[in-house]
Amino acid sequence: MSSARVLYADTDLAVVVKYAGEVCELPSAAAAHSADRPAAESPAAAEAPCLADVVRPEIEAALGSPVPFCGCVHRLDLPVSGLCVLALNRDCAALLSAQFANRDSVEKTYLAVTELKKNGDDSVHSGTPSPETLLSCHMIFDPKARKARIVAETTRKAKKAELAYRIAGTGERYSFVTVRLLTGRTHQIRCQLAAEGMPVKGDVKYGARRSDPLGGIRLHAYRLRFTHPVTGKRCDFTAPPPVVDTLWQACLDAAAQSAETQSAETQSAEALPACTQPACAQPAPKRRRQARGADE
Repeated sequence: MSSARVLYADTDLAVVVKYAGEVCELPSAAAAHSADRPAAESPAAAEAPCLADVVRPEIEAALGSPVPFCGCVHRLDLPVSGLCVLALNRDCAALLSAQFANRDSVEKTYLAVTELKKNGDDSVHSGTPSPETLLSCHMIFDPKARKARIVAETTRKAKKAELAYRIAGTGERYSFVTVRLLTGRTHQIRCQLAAEGMPVKGDVKYGARRSDPLGGIRLHAYRLRFTHPVTGKRCDFTAPPPVVDTLWQACLDAAAQSAETQSAETQSAEALPACTQPACAQPAPKRRRQARGADE
């Protein structure tokens, strides 16, 4: 049985699509007796549906057997959608957690719709795909404000944060951006893009003008590559946003065109691929608008 949200499943792991408004969490039974909820979680996140619990029935249907353990090994922010890996046993959870923590073999690419970036003369980006830009800084996360901040390297508890972004194209009011995440700090992409003068659409916490009518923010974990901890095979998955409206389609088209241009020019293995689904993936269905709520 195939599932629109479960792109892949075997007895060790599953690759699924998270919707904005769902929380990446430990299995709910364990979380009830644990203090491991991320410090970034807000009261709204505490009441949000747990991704592992939501997709477990679909994973069981795909495998044709019960799944006694199901837990996220990495996290996406509450208002972010995209690809997540779930471990289906504790041994695999430990191996995947170590791999995602080391990041040596994990590659993450995001799509973002951001407010137009202004240049020094108050003009905006021309719309021609830009060269990839590396952002490197140090960040801390304020658990009281539930917000990340860029700080000096010498600041207590500061951690290095790096990403590479490319403006793939622009519309009348928004830029379409691809992001390669090189480290994994809380709210990293949201904070660093905002500091560049291009907050993610809908991300009021980091300076966006207004919330997004679809709910969540326009940041989506589009591509995920990692090594299967049991088979040793290289895994490579892509998935479009859960709801592809006109704005998201423009972003997907711009990213695909930018990737084709970049590939033709450089033949770089790091170029974002054209927006196609892997053989095992199914397009996510449209779903109802989410209620707007407090952000994490």
